Amino acid sequence: MLKYINTAIVMAEVPDEISLAINISGCPHKCEGCHSPWLWEDKGEPLDQDTFMGLMEENKGVSCILFMGGDNDVQSLLYLAYLAKLRGFKVAWYSGLEKFPFDDENLEYFNYLKFGPYIKERGGLDNPNTNQVFFRVERVEIPHRHYILKDETKKFRRHEKD
Repeated sequence: MLKYINTAIVMAEVPDEISLAINISGCPHKCEGCHSPWLWEDKGEPLDQDTFMGLMEENKGVSCILFMGGDNDVQSLLYLAYLAKLRGFKVAWYSGLEKFPFDDENLEYFNYLKFGPYIKERGGLDNPNTNQVFFRVERVEIPHRHYILKDETKKFRRHEKD
């Protein structure tokens, strides 16, 4: 079961989106230098379907639902992403996992993905040496493939251009 500590409206985590960031607790990675170590513990309110639907209802002005974590119960997170898409929101997921943990057809429930554990020496998305990658999910019409991940990590670096 997913639990969340709090929510915030953010504009810098997903380029060109006004996002409702949901801070999910119980992070299994516990990266050294993490900016949110308070999310390591399994605490907070259950993020069940009713609670999630209420959060979306209360935040109609946002364009994107951003899950900050959820790596401890990816099946529940996938279901919530599905619910958000049904309501017309874009969906982003910040994960410490190395790669997408589902089959490619489940990419349809996401618009943006950030993968990679935080490695203190390499920095976050704004550092050119980071191991983390921010992707935009694009639908494509090519045989045997419906979605691709487009690396947009450079959007977090003011000094670099595409």
